[in-house]
Amino acid sequence: MVDMVVMKRGFFINLIFVGFLFMTCPAYCGEYYEFAAKWGEYGREDGKFDCTRDLSIDDEENLYIVDMGNNRIQKFTKNGIFITKWGRSGTESGQFKWPCGIAIDNEGNVCVADTFNNRIQKFTKNGSFIAKWGNYGSGTGEFVGCCGIAIDNEENVYVADTYNHRIQKFTKNGSFTAKWGNYGSGTGEFISPYNLAVDKEGNIYVADTYNHRIQKFTKNGVFITKWGGVGTENGQFKWPCGIAVDNEGNVYVADTFNNRIQKFRKIELSSHIRKDIMVYPNPLKVYNHPRITFGHPTDENKMLPERAEIKIYNIAGELVKTIKEPEDDGKADGRATWDVTNNKGNKVASGVYIYIITNPVGEKCTGKIGIVK
Repeated sequence: MVDMVVMKRGFFINLIFVGFLFMTCPAYCGEYYEFAAKWGEYGREDGKFDCTRDLSIDDEENLYIVDMGNNRIQKFTKNGIFITKWGRSGTESGQFKWPCGIAIDNEGNVCVADTFNNRIQKFTKNGSFIAKWGNYGSGTGEFVGCCGIAIDNEENVYVADTYNHRIQKFTKNGSFTAKWGNYGSGTGEFISPYNLAVDKEGNIYVADTYNHRIQKFTKNGVFITKWGGVGTENGQFKWPCGIAVDNEGNVYVADTFNNRIQKFRKIELSSHIRKDIMVYPNPLKVYNHPRITFGHPTDENKMLPERAEIKIYNIAGELVKTIKEPEDDGKADGRATWDVTNNKGNKVASGVYIYIITNPVGEKCTGKIGIVK
């Protein structure tokens, strides 16, 4: 019941925000991620998990997954085929006490955030122990639960300082460089971030665990984008605790208490298409208006491109509707309408939807629509 109240309250807050966004910026060009695949279930056998807490990908695109409840590391191919495992409960070298983070360095060595032993352990790619370091504390360079770790191409080390609700950045030798974040649910804030990952451009992806979302930052901590929300549908999370990015920019999330892995692919959106395409009314109150119109009736700068295609998705990344301009009347007048039905002709539910407008040469622009019934 508490979750339902939080979800409803969050929906209406988000809807108010979306309404404000589109009064000031009807369309924008950016990024959007959709669901691609998943594998795994609860258990102790090879390939099964008891609370997946983190994952990382090596240069051969093998995945290393922190199987926290089983106090071990499991290694898979990128398609989910099991390779090997190591570790068990304990405080000795090569043993773990609820490990929560993992990262691969430029030499292929595996660094594990051994969370409740308050230390980092380092292994070869096959699980042979190399070294360990770290201690407990709340000062700069210290941690209250080092639950996440990531290493960029310049060998900077990023640590999710979970119970201090912040990210800390270090050199490869452990010298402190920077930090960002504090407790909260706003953009750039965290509630117990459990893990993070770095892409090949050096951007940082944070599993903002108790906010049930992913946040993306530059290497210096500047916010870029976010997605997610609490739930069991595709694209939603229940306490996501692990994240990784492959060489193609696909994002893998350890959706911990849904006992699954979710994969998201990045959709590149060009800035060459018109940015000021009018979309109205937005948000749409169905009892006042029967449909949404894309494109201004007279201002060419706010019309749809000729022969544009509009695809509308729900927040789980599932295609809801495809619309084309010109409409059925055959007139290329820079406008198209959506009667808030899906491709089967059924009315869609209240919520936030994503639209992607594509012109004939493949350039794209996207935005959000709010539907209220």
